Amino acid sequence: MSDNDQSNAPLTVEQIRMAKAALGWSNPMLAEKTGLHRNTLNRAENGDGKRSTLELLRHVFEAAGLEFISENGGGVGIRFRERKAL
Repeated sequence: MSDNDQSNAPLTVEQIRMAKAALGWSNPMLAEKTGLHRNTLNRAENGDGKRSTLELLRHVFEAAGLEFISENGGGVGIRFRERKAL
């Protein structure tokens, strides 16, 4: 499975935390960008997020210029690609 095939895979807790750190976003900032309540974001970051929440987070993070890397034997991760203005 290539990295591009991971677009439907749910984000992991680690990927959510890495994405927030890479972008310098706090939960209040992420709540503003997604329209989600901070409690919803906290649940997602603690591994209790709904699939729809994880899909929205993936979309917002990808729009901010991140790509998500699959497990592929080396562990999940993130990386920057060309940044897009939000």
